[in-house]
Formats: sequence, C-alpha cells, structure tokens
Amino acid sequence: MSNSRTELARMMPDAFPTFFSGRQPYPVQASVMPEIVRGRNVLFAAPTASGKTEAAVAPLYQRHVSFQRGSLSTVYVAPTKALVNDLYERLVIYLGIKQPGTIARYTGDRHEFSRAEGTFCVVVTPEALDSLQLRHPELLHPVRSVVVDEIHLLHGQARGQQLRHVISRIRSAAKPPHSQRDNFQIVGMTATLDDM
Repeated sequence: MSNSRTELARMMPDAFPTFFSGRQPYPVQASVMPEIVRGRNVLFAAPTASGKTEAAVAPLYQRHVSFQRGSLSTVYVAPTKALVNDLYERLVIYLGIKQPGTIARYTGDRHEFSRAEGTFCVVVTPEALDSLQLRHPELLHPVRSVVVDEIHLLHGQARGQQLRHVISRIRSAAKPPHSQRDNFQIVGMTATLDDM
C-alpha cells in the first residue's frame, strides 16, 4: 500500500475517522485519496464493492472542512435513481446522522435539496442535475467538486454529453474560492471502463 493508515489519517484528520473508523482502507482507496485531497482531478477504475464512493467522498469532505466551506461543495452524480437512493442512504450513515442536512438528494421524484447552506453534498442523477442547474442555479454557485459514478454508463452516450455541458455551466458559474488552493475538481469512477 502506497499510503499507510497513519499517513491517510494525517492527510484527512476530520474525514478519516468518520469514514474509516476501526477499519483499514482498501489499497485502491489508499492510492486514490491522497490525489483527491490534494485537489487533483482523478479518473479511477476499481471493482464493484471496493469502496470507490468512500475513496472519492472522504477526501472531498476533508477539503470541505479544511477550506471552511459553509455551503454545498460537492455534487455526486449517479446514473440511476436507484443508485442515487443507495448512495444517499450510505452517505447519511457516515455524515447525516451526526450532522443532519449535510447530505441531500435530488432526483425526478425526490426534490430534497433546497438550501445550499449547511450542505456538504447533494446526490443526483444527470437529468435532475440539469433541471436543478436550470431552475435553481444559485444553489450550485458554491460547488467546488463533481463526482461522476459509473462513468462508463455515461461516456460516449447522449446523457454523458449532456452531463459535460451541465458540469461546464456549474464550473463557469461557481463563486470564486476564498483560497487559490481551493480549485474546482472532477472525480470520475468506474468498475468497467475499457479505455481509461
């Protein structure tokens, strides 16, 4: 493993105990998280059930805390409502129990995101994100990162092209950060992308 538990805990003092209490990160998590916490754009592939969600969200949560962002900073895009609901429930276990309202979801039938203040992450489908960005763009002005899960289901498809445009609009409309190191990030994840 390229990064020990001690090194990862040092890099992510707020996020590590929240996401990895009592357990060792998987090797793919240990290799990806330092890149994300440093603010880099990342595209990574790992098998199903290998902790890709935690590998992306934990370092983004650390950046949220470290840069003292008081409003929505992460948009997590999943290709289906079922996956959005599953991810939402998992993230609530990590963050929402201690900090209600930190995680929100927004799909065609669940409009549970109406305030950027106090929110860390909203989990959405591509189409719901497009609708949200067109109807309430001000809610997305504080966004500093976008995670695209199961990117292989979107890449090369009309939905993927639509999502690229939505992300571009979000990035263009984003408020300037308080720190120059607080750059806009994109994290893509897949289990089955043939050509990275």
